[in-house]
Amino acid sequence: MALDRALLERQVGLAKSRLDRLTLTIKTDGLVGKAQEKLLRKSPVWREARAEVRKITNRLNRCGDKEALQAAVLARRAEKDAAE
Repeated sequence: MALDRALLERQVGLAKSRLDRLTLTIKTDGLVGKAQEKLLRKSPVWREARAEVRKITNRLNRCGDKEALQAAVLARRAEKDAAE
């Protein structure tokens, strides 16, 4: 699982554009809001694309957590070195 922010941001952009295209191509008969989403949820292709977006978004969130953890470690090391 790659946790490179630039790569993940590119992947999520591609996945969102695919989801948007699928949303436009699936016939919803002019429905909007919850009625449209209910109809879209019946499409396995749309559900798969939505799952892909969620999966990559979760990876991007974990990447942020990893970066915050690394920054905290570096700060503690610098604090420890300054104390010595």
